[in-house]
Amino acid sequence: MIRIPAILSALVLLLARCAVAEVNCSSTSIALPSVILGPHVHFVTEDSADAVCMHEGFSEAGSARTSTLHVMGLSMSAVWVSTLQILRPRSTKIIVAVECLKAGQKACSADKDGSVGYHNKGRNNFGTMNDGDDNIGNSDVGPANWGNNNIGKGNRCFNKTGNRKVIDDCSLLEFRPSLPPLPCPPSSA
Repeated sequence: MIRIPAILSALVLLLARCAVAEVNCSSTSIALPSVILGPHVHFVTEDSADAVCMHEGFSEAGSARTSTLHVMGLSMSAVWVSTLQILRPRSTKIIVAVECLKAGQKACSADKDGSVGYHNKGRNNFGTMNDGDDNIGNSDVGPANWGNNNIGKGNRCFNKTGNRKVIDDCSLLEFRPSLPPLPCPPSSA
């Protein structure tokens, strides 16, 4: 009988450590990754997550959030990084944000509020230090922002303030390329 409380205490301590590790995940989120291919800036297709993370010095991609060119609302196309194929159909799936992992690091799991990442306040956030609901990116304040450092509602960019009624108010010049300029694809002659 004396051993059961000791085993129970050890089990509670072990479970507490697991819960702390889960809440304190430390992966890095990259929002709205893009590349320069020739003279144009492009979003990256949903299957290019590992390439984005590896370029940033990480081992691999964890989870990602995707959308379509149509929903993004900008006059940008997407590039399939492995082949340099440019995709223009508005139904093309692109990465809105990707979680990047160091070697041996585990991807973050959703917390009790459905948020993936750390130091998020609110529900269904993806990234870090978001304050509000349904944000994808880092340090967004307010609901439904995609990108980094947005304050307001529904921004799809970086460093925007205000409640956006028009989705495509972000300039192409505001997209920080996540990958170095890629060589132009061979011309079909």
